[in-house]
Amino acid sequence: MIKQENKFQILKKEKIKYYSPQNALEGIDFPGEICNSIIFTKYPNPNTQDIFWKILQKTHPQYYWDFYKDKARREFLQRLYRALRFKEDHLYVLSPDKRVLDAVRKIQLEIYEKNKI
Repeated sequence: MIKQENKFQILKKEKIKYYSPQNALEGIDFPGEICNSIIFTKYPNPNTQDIFWKILQKTHPQYYWDFYKDKARREFLQRLYRALRFKEDHLYVLSPDKRVLDAVRKIQLEIYEKNKI
């Protein structure tokens, strides 16, 4: 079995075509032609079992869902930006989760509106 850190080196050298670590995305960047597709099995929601979320729910329930949605969006964007580092980079996003596809479409429309003449 190949150790995880070695898999990243092999992937970066383009000797394997895909890598799907469930919890190893933190701190790993795949710019350029290293990674052009990301598969989301579901929208990346925060872990509500974490003590932060439990305390927030009890002490400031009025802020809970705003924080939750913000954290989920930032986690989603972070995963996308691991493969998008340069203006020339492109990315295919695949998912059975409509929330993922809707979020990608929203980003595309925001970029289109921003660059529209």
